[in-house]
Amino acid sequence: MAELQRIYEGIAKIDQIRSLGTTANIDMRGRDIPPGVGYEIGQHLAETLSTLGQGYLFISGDGRISTPGIIDELTDAVTGKGITVINAGYGNITPLFEVMRERMGVSGVNVTASHQSAEYNGCKVVIEAEPTNNIPDEYHTARNNAGVIHAQEYCRQEYLEDLTGRLGEIRSGSTVLFDGLQGSSFPFFEAMANKLGIPYRAVRAGLNGYFPLTVSGPDPGKIGNIQMLGNLVDVEQFSLGVHVDGDGDRMGASRHGKIIPAPYLGALRALQAGPGKFIMEYCLASIVMPCLEQHDINVIAVSRSRPSHISAIRGTPQATGGQELSLHPYNAGGIDDAIEASLRLIDLDAREGIENQVDLIRRQCRPFVPEIRIKTSRPSKPIVEEIFSQFPDAYDAALVEGGRLVDGIIVESEDFAVYIRGSSNENALTVNVNGDPGKLPSLIDGIADQIESVETGAREKIMSEYKTVGGVVQ
Repeated sequence: MAELQRIYEGIAKIDQIRSLGTTANIDMRGRDIPPGVGYEIGQHLAETLSTLGQGYLFISGDGRISTPGIIDELTDAVTGKGITVINAGYGNITPLFEVMRERMGVSGVNVTASHQSAEYNGCKVVIEAEPTNNIPDEYHTARNNAGVIHAQEYCRQEYLEDLTGRLGEIRSGSTVLFDGLQGSSFPFFEAMANKLGIPYRAVRAGLNGYFPLTVSGPDPGKIGNIQMLGNLVDVEQFSLGVHVDGDGDRMGASRHGKIIPAPYLGALRALQAGPGKFIMEYCLASIVMPCLEQHDINVIAVSRSRPSHISAIRGTPQATGGQELSLHPYNAGGIDDAIEASLRLIDLDAREGIENQVDLIRRQCRPFVPEIRIKTSRPSKPIVEEIFSQFPDAYDAALVEGGRLVDGIIVESEDFAVYIRGSSNENALTVNVNGDPGKLPSLIDGIADQIESVETGAREKIMSEYKTVGGVVQ
């Protein structure tokens, strides 16, 4: 039951919606989801949509092994209540879901567990506050007697057209290594690369919902997933490799087989965009701020749990003004389009070269330890709350809503910055630190002791992972 707790919390939130002022987003995930849960979600969702007077639901999903079954259950439950399902099928990427749902102006469900391993899955439910029902005429011709519009080909074509319009001119240079991590992204990258004339070599490109050629799932942020490529292809020959997660909203990159640290990818994106204001997560903002400020780029830190919550690095609310861009696709996390990000990075490499820019960023950014992520024996957000309670003078809350700590805890000084947060989707804890390289090892040691005081066994896991990620990057 604990593995499905977040799903049933999401169902409860769906039941509570009887009117909407703004569009509602409910993210629910679980492990080893048994048959019937998708149908249960669909029943509750259908009742809420009927109460709101909505007659359409857009459904799409990634390529993990359990996704087709969940889509079928959702569809059966919703159409049974008289609601028409626009079914984009499975093997899709999250950016397609976002683009097409917004274009049609309907509520939707995206079935995905993103970068997590195969035993996980879930539903991102979006209940539209002001539905417009902009359903193209050709979609209606694909509607069957069961109330399902099969729209996979339509949706893929329209998504690719939308992406083409956003990209503009893209240059290409030497052959790029595209790593699909056995997720859903390759057909979309392939279509764009062929259209733009980009030479590439694909690896882990075939969809396999078990992700057998990955380390704990299709996560481009895991060093082990990049290291594993050495067994599959001669990575050293590629000056640029792009690595995309299971549902196409996270990206990592490498040069000659060596991973480009996530903060540097964020800085690359900012430098590519030019002077202005740039939105970035807490865990990366203080790393790249010294670099970007030298180029007239103002970094504004946000909570990872609430990307729309804009705040200064020490928590003072600010209106962003000027340029508002998310760095998510370049820092291996978030909700943006990793196919677009990959193509823009390829363009940047062709125009200016990645090597020199990464070296420049390395010299100007603060030293840091790559993200340390450990499994916990219980839900991790309460663990963070206990750390916050036991060491009240050591940390500040990253984000509090309704008197509750809803994101991680942070601490900053001239010498270092720390961000600790618990996962919403699994029993896992992450630690990010940066600052004076001489102080970071002892800082990690102290953090490990603090976490050990509320989670037995955490210290050994943290110190082991610290060695695995390679210590301090400087």
